[in-house]
Amino acid sequence: MAAEGGFIPSLNGMRALSILLVFLSHTVSNKIFPGGFGVRIFFVISGFLITRLLFVELKAYGKIDLAQFYIRRLLRLYPVIVCFTVVVVAASAIWWPSRLHLIEILSGLFYFANYYYSRLSETGQTGEIMPFIIFWSLSVEEHFYIFFPLIFALFRKSLSNLIGFCLFLCGLCLSLRIFGALSRPELLHTKVFYFETQYQIDAIVYGVLVAVLCELARGRALLRTLCHPAIPLAALALIGLCFAYRDLFFRETVRYSFLSLSIAVLMTNVLFSPGLDLAKRVLNLPILEYVGRLSYSIYLWHYAIVSLIGLPMLSKWVGVPLIALMTALVSMASYHLIEQPVAALRHRHKSVAPREAI
Repeated sequence: MAAEGGFIPSLNGMRALSILLVFLSHTVSNKIFPGGFGVRIFFVISGFLITRLLFVELKAYGKIDLAQFYIRRLLRLYPVIVCFTVVVVAASAIWWPSRLHLIEILSGLFYFANYYYSRLSETGQTGEIMPFIIFWSLSVEEHFYIFFPLIFALFRKSLSNLIGFCLFLCGLCLSLRIFGALSRPELLHTKVFYFETQYQIDAIVYGVLVAVLCELARGRALLRTLCHPAIPLAALALIGLCFAYRDLFFRETVRYSFLSLSIAVLMTNVLFSPGLDLAKRVLNLPILEYVGRLSYSIYLWHYAIVSLIGLPMLSKWVGVPLIALMTALVSMASYHLIEQPVAALRHRHKSVAPREAI
């Protein structure tokens, strides 16, 4: 369970299922396919992976190089973001110039899309918007990763304190959602609790907690306990309850915590349970493995295609397969022509210069 370098099976399969939920939510029906649940899975996986990579670096060099961490994050995300922005702006300028709004473009490039679109939902401005709303989740992640490496470096010699800090953040996010819903109940009818960082980073933190527990003997014992067959079944039941119970206050407050915790438990079982052979075989199918690798590009480009082409002019029987085909082609091009070449450059920034490391 302890962090070490190398490929982690099953995670790309989980990413593939997550992006499928998001895609179907945006193209078929968000009432049938819970795209927000797919995004939440991404959050938990992201928290787990980033923390695990930090542990690998800490074990290899004894220190964390913060400058290299931020360079790697920049190289991981920004090349595709810049290409996406150029294409969307050019297409909008040609076909829908009325949609061009500088503030929306900047919100995507500088990671404040979640707050910008939250304010739009709060004020009821739900007219035509640009595809940069898809950057809301990336904004949440990047806000967390601005300060998390600093926290990790501070607590690297006291993992019990790091666990305590993570539990505090999880409790704080839940408390903020409850307080916000009680003090301003009108926000329950907006996207404020869904979009804004202070209400959503606990999903990432649950993934961080799993990675930290992997580094402690007592933590590994706890994770093994979570792999008892009854626990993942309980997690699935809790997820089912979250979807079935429609009370608005519950859905915008406690539900997010229940879903994140359940996803963390299921991820733990997928990664570390000695059973679940069928689930693991499915998640590691070559097609799901490949779609998982494409998931970042799919996440961005499918929404641009849906927004710029749209479904109203086409029946869903024609439109959804057409958009799926276009998304597949564009995402493969994005992955192989942008992400992969830049990945080689990103790998050069894995070494730690002792004099600059923390």
